[in-house]
This record gives sequence, C-alpha cells and structure tokens, in this order.
Amino acid sequence: MGFREPYSSLTYYVDDPLVNLTACALVLLGGLTVSAVGITMMLQATYGSSESEADVLARLANVPILIIDDMGKEPPSDWVLSRLFAVINARYDKMLPTIITTNYEKSALVERMGKHGDHDTAEAMVSRICEMCELIKLTGEDRRLS
Repeated sequence: MGFREPYSSLTYYVDDPLVNLTACALVLLGGLTVSAVGITMMLQATYGSSESEADVLARLANVPILIIDDMGKEPPSDWVLSRLFAVINARYDKMLPTIITTNYEKSALVERMGKHGDHDTAEAMVSRICEMCELIKLTGEDRRLS
C-alpha cells in the first residue's frame, strides 16, 4: 500500500490536506482508528474465538495512538460503558495520546452513556476524557448531508 492510497481515502472525510496528512501519519506511526461501535463489535467477536475480550481491551489500552470515532453512537448499556471506561481509564493512567470524536456535548454524553443506570461511571469516563483531551468544537454543515 502506497502513501497515496490512505491519503486519498482520508480526503473523503476532510478536505484539508494538512489534517489528512496528520491522520495518515498517526495511523502509520502505529495508531489505531476505530469507531466506538467498532469497539463493541471487536469485543463481541471474541466470543467463541481464540482471542479474549481482555486481549482486545489490552490492545486498545496500549496502542501508541488511539482514535475513537463517534463516541456515544454505540448502544448505551452498562456492559458497553464498563468496557469503554476500561480503555479510557487505562489510556488516562498511561498518559497515551487519544483522539475522540463525538456529536455530543459533555453533559449529553454522560447522560447517553449512563442511560441504563451507571451514571457515576459515565461521569468518571467523560471527566477523564475532558482532562486528557483538548476540546475542539467543529461547526458548520454536515458535508455528508449537503
């Protein structure tokens, strides 16, 4: 796979070549990009396989750079929340670079993630995200809808 291939696929999401180059460099430097829904799917795929849930969580917790896309789009359950908290907390403790995208404001993300009862863990996870990440609010029209 050449440099042009991932660069071209990233331009679909962002028109800014500098942002595309940065995202491509993150992945090439050993990073991992996964949606929050994808994390739950990776974990569920371990059932009946040789890879354990702990293996997947360890890989997500230890990858040099982790990009989690669309946090809050995964089905809100205590099971999902506990697994996402485990990843975020491990990365927080190790001070590993983590980029998270979400369509939710902080309070709305806490409400969404704690929807089925574990509000304290949802609040703790969002608190860690707020401390370890710089908030960059993107405004404007959704390119996919225009």
